[in-house]
Amino acid sequence: MFNLMRPFGGERATYLGDALDTNRGVGPGFDFLRVALALSIVGNHSVDVTYGDDGSFGASWVYGASLVPMFFALSGFLITASAQRLTISQFLLNRGLRIVPALFVEIVFSAVVLGAICTTLPLITPTVFSGRTFKTSLA
Repeated sequence: MFNLMRPFGGERATYLGDALDTNRGVGPGFDFLRVALALSIVGNHSVDVTYGDDGSFGASWVYGASLVPMFFALSGFLITASAQRLTISQFLLNRGLRIVPALFVEIVFSAVVLGAICTTLPLITPTVFSGRTFKTSLA
């Protein structure tokens, strides 16, 4: 009789759950897939920026439109697996340690670099970086 749990060679099939258990909850190849999707998204957006709306030729827009949902689905899968593997306090601590430093760098970058680029005030005067607007943009 045909057994769905074993391939034709009689060896035990490798399932996703087995691979996750073997690698302590980390799926092999998922990091590569996330990087590949992220680089594809950057490449697709760079084509859109460079060529405008005419950058998508024919049915290639389907590829570009599906990249972000694939990236979010994979990220959601990995975050859910992390949440199931850890206690709630460990999970929140790990997420905070991953997100807060990048958020801090982005806020400082936006306030200092982009603020200096976009301001109409001269940068020499002390009002640009010591003014109330700058301080509220960091808060």
